[in-house]
Amino acid sequence: MSEEVARRGVEDGTLFEATIRYNANDRGQAYCSVEGVDTDIFIEGALRQNRSVHGDLVVVRILEERDWWKAGGGNVKNVKNGRNGKADKDNGKGDVDASSHALSEEMEGLAARLLSLVELNSDGGNGGSSRNGDNAIVQRVRKALSTNMKGYRATGEVVYIKKASERRLNMVGCLRDVGPQSTRAVFVPLDGRLPLGIVVEDAGGGGDGDHDGRRAAAAAPYCHARDRGSAIAQHYFEAKIVRWDASGSHGVPEVRLKTMLGKPGQLETDVQALLMAENVNDDDLFDEEILACLPATPWTIPAEEFALRRDLRKTRIFSIDPETAKDLDDALSIEPIAGGLYQVGVHIADVSYFVKPGTALDEAAQVRSTSVYLVDRVIPMLPRLLCEELCSLNPGTERLAMSIIWKMKGDGEIVDVWMGRTVINSCVKLSYGMAQTVIDAFE
Repeated sequence: MSEEVARRGVEDGTLFEATIRYNANDRGQAYCSVEGVDTDIFIEGALRQNRSVHGDLVVVRILEERDWWKAGGGNVKNVKNGRNGKADKDNGKGDVDASSHALSEEMEGLAARLLSLVELNSDGGNGGSSRNGDNAIVQRVRKALSTNMKGYRATGEVVYIKKASERRLNMVGCLRDVGPQSTRAVFVPLDGRLPLGIVVEDAGGGGDGDHDGRRAAAAAPYCHARDRGSAIAQHYFEAKIVRWDASGSHGVPEVRLKTMLGKPGQLETDVQALLMAENVNDDDLFDEEILACLPATPWTIPAEEFALRRDLRKTRIFSIDPETAKDLDDALSIEPIAGGLYQVGVHIADVSYFVKPGTALDEAAQVRSTSVYLVDRVIPMLPRLLCEELCSLNPGTERLAMSIIWKMKGDGEIVDVWMGRTVINSCVKLSYGMAQTVIDAFE
């Protein structure tokens, strides 16, 4: 289906935009959510999934009731496109069984399954997506699921891929032989939601711009079975999908090896494999354009900012963090006040003062989304200068914060609450052990 046909279908409410999700234990099963339908739309088999990858933004068509899936029973009414990932004996067509994604699976017979995969059809016909419950198709589905099709799940098919998931470019896995007669290798992703792929050589022989070309060159010899020998299953590789042709003979994507990560079972290799599979940048390096968004150090709070905030510098505020923590982003306060009440505060570092919308710093933070904490490292969402110095609520340092302060009774009943921007000066950094010692001393 063309982009224009898909767009018109979405606009007229006969097709639906959705993000497709795959079952990690059975890639023959995929799902997507359509607004107004209480249950996910079930998309079964390679033909209906139409070369989509987990996380793709796709355009789907909801099928007629005769093709819906019986929830709990695993059966399908009048399915025309294969059943539960098993081959159709009459025409030799079928889906890849998801168990082939498990690295421990016996690979015997993989070549036959690959060659018998159905030829995918990219022209799904007309259809469309609605974003509200007034849509006629959504109303029909809702009514059917609550009456004559109760116990069934609506099914659908992908007719167009609007935005490809970045997971297509960052797959991590191992290589397996297709069979004794083949010189090609099969790439088996560690993530069972991603497709198997046939490994092809990169004509350029180099890596991507963000990878070491030498590592890509080291991976190149493993493209051919005759060059791999016994090393075929002894390395992790990063790969990307470079082609997935609907008219191809094997119906699976072609992938190019980007890097060779190392041998499984080694800490650094396994960590790199995990980070690459999740598209996490394993560094705290930020471009000069991003760092230029931050003020020069040493930095002090501008005088005009005090007039805009509640001054809590004389309030006894403290943080509780692991002993090795450097980014102290939250703090507490508690003090008795008149009337037998207590004033309890939670104070969060005001990073919004430094991260302005639409700046290079803001865009970089959106890409990273969160700091990633591993056993042996932290991969920050923001430059360390910001999270460990400018925003960190270090003791004896005036810092900007967002605070919420409750007045409450001794039994915890809240009497009053205030929220707003503040200036604070933490008096001490407590570790968890120190805080527990204080608590134990009063018991």
